[in-house]
Amino acid sequence: MTPEFHKQKCGNCDETNENWMCLCCQKIFCSRYVNGHMVDHNKDTKHSVALSFSDASFWCYDCDSYVYSNDIRNIAKKFGEIKFPKDE
Repeated sequence: MTPEFHKQKCGNCDETNENWMCLCCQKIFCSRYVNGHMVDHNKDTKHSVALSFSDASFWCYDCDSYVYSNDIRNIAKKFGEIKFPKDE
């Protein structure tokens, strides 16, 4: 992942805030609270898990809930380090 990956536009509109990345195909779409394109992607493809670029959370559309595990926590931590690098 490049340091700017979380600033990519939604695949269906120009939104850059509150975007999610599908963990099945790596496509990026906006939140249900913006234009709902990630929800539409899930309905169209049945790709069920996505990563939030806003807060590094993982959402499962099949479960209708956030996903928690030690492995997920490690991925979220790495995402945070990329998105919010510490000044050296």
